[in-house]
Amino acid sequence: MDLPGCVAEALDRSRDLSLRQAQVAAREAALSVSRKDLYPGLGAAYTARHQPDASLLGPEGYFSYSLSLSQPVYRGEALVTTVDVRALEVDEARLNLGRTRQDVVRDVSAAYFELLRSGKVEAEAEQAVERLAAHVRDAQAFFDAGLIPKNDLLLSEVQLAQGRQDWARARLGTALARTRLNIFLLRPADQDLAVADILTYAPHNRTWEGVLALALERRAEIQAARVGVQRADKGITLADAPFRPAVTLSAQYLKQGDEPFASPYPSGPEEVKTVQASLEWHFWSWGQRDDARGQARQEWRQAEIAVDQIKDGVIVQVRQAFLALLEAEGNIGVTRKAIEQAEENYRLSQARYQAQLATSTEVLDAQTLLTQARTNYFNALYGYNRALVELDWACGVLDGGGAG
Repeated sequence: MDLPGCVAEALDRSRDLSLRQAQVAAREAALSVSRKDLYPGLGAAYTARHQPDASLLGPEGYFSYSLSLSQPVYRGEALVTTVDVRALEVDEARLNLGRTRQDVVRDVSAAYFELLRSGKVEAEAEQAVERLAAHVRDAQAFFDAGLIPKNDLLLSEVQLAQGRQDWARARLGTALARTRLNIFLLRPADQDLAVADILTYAPHNRTWEGVLALALERRAEIQAARVGVQRADKGITLADAPFRPAVTLSAQYLKQGDEPFASPYPSGPEEVKTVQASLEWHFWSWGQRDDARGQARQEWRQAEIAVDQIKDGVIVQVRQAFLALLEAEGNIGVTRKAIEQAEENYRLSQARYQAQLATSTEVLDAQTLLTQARTNYFNALYGYNRALVELDWACGVLDGGGAG
């Protein structure tokens, strides 16, 4: 599998993403409910009443049914503002969904690169065992010919045993890395998984000013915090709404009578049609209005402060990711040069040993340096690719297509 394939599978199966999608759907449903609060309401009622002692008050049996239509006209801006708040909550949920998506992409990418790094370290450990085994064969031949002492041969054999242990440890690391990636893909932990090698180096063109500006514009947390400020601002209006006038228009059709179908009605008209406008105003509440406004304004202030705090946190994350990228890029050049030097050192040490001008210790030391140099290079490559992903994540632009 390649990285985009792994990311697509993880996004398709992610439980966290499913949870966020459900939250978006719930917020959208709440928005729909709030919008429909603006529409007229239609109702019906049926009444059956028996009055054995009714006498002059009316018929003994009373039946009625009615249809009513009610249209809220003004609720102190509460209805419209509630719709605005619910719309902002939908925006916030969608931003959280996007952020969770990027979290999944980052985690899968990191696990993917770790599997590649572990595989390369394992391959290098295997090559080290092959080099050590070849040296042991040479040492055995020299010992049999009486050219080296026993302790030189024993030292070579001990190093070979250590190399095999390192190889076994490297295989374990690869298996664990494969397990981690399988877990992210919701596959069985022990399932075989072969991935395409993309652990390479391609120079980047990022600058500190560019990535910082991008992060401040695109990070979902900052956008969500700004939405929070807008919601808090709407909260001031909602806090004031119960203390403003409320206007309602309504209409009713009533049919009444002394039979189950509401006919006839000897005490008055069988049909009653009503249209009315009502005004309610709760204008005195012992200072509750000022208290509610004060609370809402303080919550708005908290939301404003939260934006600045989140910005500071984002700047730290972006700076850390950017410096890690520069460090990893510098390490690639250093480790490449170190491999060249270690390979030449190993070749010369082997040649001197074959000519009996060097000891096993020199060859083994050269072998250790070569293995370490190549391992450092793979670590640097992994660090670079991982840093690219981390920087894209920190800037809020990680789209699942891989690093770079």
